[in-house]
Amino acid sequence: MIVGRDCVCYFHDMIVEMLKWGFQEGKTLFGFGYDFRQSNRLQETMDRLAAKLESVYEASGGKKINVISHSMGGLLVKCFMGLHSDVFQKYVKNWIAIAAPFRGKWSFVT
Repeated sequence: MIVGRDCVCYFHDMIVEMLKWGFQEGKTLFGFGYDFRQSNRLQETMDRLAAKLESVYEASGGKKINVISHSMGGLLVKCFMGLHSDVFQKYVKNWIAIAAPFRGKWSFVT
């Protein structure tokens, strides 16, 4: 599952390669978009992510899933892990964060 704003746009080349490797959209490859301008703690977003993880887990036949996040999607997943660690542990095998601003934005460092 890929998490992040406009995940198809950012991950286009990766998605194309994953499809060549045998991933199937809606079966073994899913996206999760959200409004990055909203708080990562927005309950609606957390609830949607929990439901998405569960539905992807079920679609995989009960196999734990791999999550790839980009940029603010990394902060969203990290926030979710802190608030819902039981759900994360139940459904997620691995998490890869790409270019997540865990230490803030570089231009704000003085």
